[in-house]
Amino acid sequence: MNQQRIQEILARIEQVTVAVYGDFCIDAYWMLDPKGSEVSEETGLHARAVARHYYSLGGASKRRRESGGAEAQGDSGDRRGR
Repeated sequence: MNQQRIQEILARIEQVTVAVYGDFCIDAYWMLDPKGSEVSEETGLHARAVARHYYSLGGASKRRRESGGAEAQGDSGDRRGR
């Protein structure tokens, strides 16, 4: 590929529109605290305490964010809680 061809491609790339299609979801991560766990009186099952949690984009929403199109509609960003 020569320099002129590269310049042509770079000039045309501003006109490109990209669509991201797929499952838009949120990944949830719960870090359990074994010290805070107990047996439920109602069910007799072991209840686990959550020490911390965070949420991040998953599926196609992560790919959309990585593409860098900040002006796109529906960009929920990365939501993290502790």
